[in-house]
Amino acid sequence: MRFSLNFIREMVPVSCEPRELARKITLLGLEVENLEPVGDDWVYEVEVTSNRYDWLSMVGLSREVAAALGTRISLEYPEIRTSPSLEGFILRIDAPDDCPWYLGRRITNVRVKESSARLKERLLHSGLPAVNNVVDATNYCMLKWGTPLHAFDADKIQGNVTVRYARDRESFVGIDGKTRTLSSQNLVIADAERVIALAGVMGAQNTEVTGETKNVFLEAALFAPVRVRRSRRAAGIESESSYRFERSVFPDYIEYASEEAARIIERDAQGEFAGCVCAGRKPEEGKKEVILAGEDLRRTLGVQVPEEEVEGILSSLGFSCRRNTPGTLTVTVPAFRLDVDREEDLYEEIIRVYGYERIPATLPPIQPGTGKESLYSFKQKIRVMCAQLGFQEVVTYSIGEEDSLRAVCERDPVTLVNPLRAQETALRTTLFPALLQVLRYNRNRSRPDLSIFELADRYGVEKTGFSEIPTLAFLVSGQREEFFTLKGALREICGRLNIADVEFREITRAHFSSALELRGGGTVLGWAGKAGRKECDAQGVSGHVFYGEVDVEALQARQRPLRFVPFSQYPAVSRDVSLIIRPPARFQQVRVLIERRAGSYLEGLLVVDRYTGKEIPADAQAVTVRISYQSREKTLTSEEVDALHTGVREELQNQTGILVR
Repeated sequence: MRFSLNFIREMVPVSCEPRELARKITLLGLEVENLEPVGDDWVYEVEVTSNRYDWLSMVGLSREVAAALGTRISLEYPEIRTSPSLEGFILRIDAPDDCPWYLGRRITNVRVKESSARLKERLLHSGLPAVNNVVDATNYCMLKWGTPLHAFDADKIQGNVTVRYARDRESFVGIDGKTRTLSSQNLVIADAERVIALAGVMGAQNTEVTGETKNVFLEAALFAPVRVRRSRRAAGIESESSYRFERSVFPDYIEYASEEAARIIERDAQGEFAGCVCAGRKPEEGKKEVILAGEDLRRTLGVQVPEEEVEGILSSLGFSCRRNTPGTLTVTVPAFRLDVDREEDLYEEIIRVYGYERIPATLPPIQPGTGKESLYSFKQKIRVMCAQLGFQEVVTYSIGEEDSLRAVCERDPVTLVNPLRAQETALRTTLFPALLQVLRYNRNRSRPDLSIFELADRYGVEKTGFSEIPTLAFLVSGQREEFFTLKGALREICGRLNIADVEFREITRAHFSSALELRGGGTVLGWAGKAGRKECDAQGVSGHVFYGEVDVEALQARQRPLRFVPFSQYPAVSRDVSLIIRPPARFQQVRVLIERRAGSYLEGLLVVDRYTGKEIPADAQAVTVRISYQSREKTLTSEEVDALHTGVREELQNQTGILVR
């Protein structure tokens, strides 16, 4: 937004140099993006944040300038005329939810001509063109008060005026000369025959003020921001008027802007005030008070702001204060500050004017103790682990097509009430379809081997409401990949997190074969499996695909602190044991038995050979396990190692389904 320094000087005495003023108001949060001299004036271009609609007026900007300079705004409010009433003229509102209040004033016998040099300068330096003395008066008051106005040629209005919704396929020709087809999304101002304005956006060409205009009907109204936004988008129009209405307009200033514009037209166009008309009613603004405690202010800001200075800052911004009990103030929030609701909002107002640079630099207090690791930090740690294991991270969309999600999900996806696209109708309950699409995309680009992971949320519907579950998902596929690649990665991550009693149990899972459940410390952490052929074919993916999911929060809850154990300086001794394992026995039992029997002497175990086929029962497998023994106190003798290994063999031999060869 652009504003003129001379315009500001009409309300605030500015004594400092223009560039210094730019620095001061930037520190207040009103960032000056550009500053340039134009004649005897200076033009500022500032960025207005979406929550500060009051900055879209010279009155609002002048308050900020006054606060920056430590002074007060000097503003003259015009005396509002409410009579005479326009006899025989009916103004009706058929859309009270989107237009609660509408004011009209009639000025007769005007002489439309070029505006005065001062008025044209104010408009041009603020980025608006000068048109004529009637239109320029409305634009000037819009800039000053932040309230859009519109002037109609009263003699071109046919009958009475109605605020209503447009009819489907109704035509509208704007003052820009373009024809637009309207719908019920559009709020319009209409006379007895046609649309004469798109409410809050643009006037129509059929009632435009021209050099032949003799009588003017001046509109001032309050339109709902959402309705103006929808109407503008439906019509494909951008205007200064809609820009302000979409961000809210302060009701109290509507009458002032309308009255001042009427008086300017009377003065500059030699018009005569003929009366006014009103429909609806002005919204009542509730009185909002906030208790400000000085000690809370000091503790939050980290600096002691004197109470007198606090009152001065708030008063310069339009707040009123009264002293309560010692150390507290009751602050009345002005109606034009819709963004201020609580004590913390006042802290921000005070410190931005007082100056952030005046807060002393201090070191934060350091509390002993490690504290709980945040979920964000834990996720970052998991990402590093996955990358170190050779997996590449991917990021996919959390919304997908409902039917394709149902085809591979055990639980119903969370459907969207108002989806934006036909391909994005539901939230996923698993990351599997998205990672399958990543695999297909890469294979179509000659990358058949893939090892990927994603850390993202999956969603569900519980009895207590919707749930978001942080999930770690893996997918591996390729000529050299097999299920043990994925299983080994899951075990390695659990090992690095020091999770106790990690085990895999066979489970049945829809859409997957050879599925395993990952457990740690008796808690289910996740699962892994081989994707079914039908599900892969549906996504256009061939070959073996292995997929797994881990509940990140469950993983974090089961991790234990890592403890450093010194390396043994004595050599390890290895012995092999050959086994035939048949159901119901599983290799997990073999691991547990070896760990229990070898105890503290176990340095590690490794599967060095695995065989299925001839001379081995069909439901069995031959496995050779290499066990490493080591002591932290001495070098183990052959006799000691043999005794340990014999105990391990006997322990294994006594288990059903395990044959020691």
